[in-house]
Amino acid sequence: ASETVYVEGGTVYVGSEDTRIYSFQAAGELMWSFETGGQISSSSAVGSDAVYIGSDDNRLYCLTHSGEFSWSYESGADVTSSPALGNNWRVYVSSKDNTLYALGADGSLHWSFATAYLTASSPALNYDGRLYIGSADAILYCIGETAYIPPTITPTPTMSPTSTPSGT
Repeated sequence: ASETVYVEGGTVYVGSEDTRIYSFQAAGELMWSFETGGQISSSSAVGSDAVYIGSDDNRLYCLTHSGEFSWSYESGADVTSSPALGNNWRVYVSSKDNTLYALGADGSLHWSFATAYLTASSPALNYDGRLYIGSADAILYCIGETAYIPPTITPTPTMSPTSTPSGT
């Protein structure tokens, strides 16, 4: 099963290997469940009006807080990473198809970024909007909203040897 997410009001969301996402009250009462087409090993991301979760059926699902289906986005492979929510109404998720996806609140694709190898890790979002994602190609990628942001190289100042005047 995936990890749990607690949100305001004491609601717990958890995905399961039985292909369902479950919503419980903190006291343990089942509120609803929703069946996906594959096992769920990602954690959910909970926004102000939606719950997002990946599934091994190659899809990221968007559900309402009451468990109603809103939309899904199909990637090229299992979605085992946990989604990240940006403050720009974007949802970021990686798939085992070596790709990081940036989706709109309506499920539309804004952009994607392909790595050389498997990206099963979850994207991490920085305060300035940069995304970080690790890949099995042994690279940690830093990605801005529209394109790859190369690392900034700041030269280290060097000291020139000083000479002391020879004097008499």
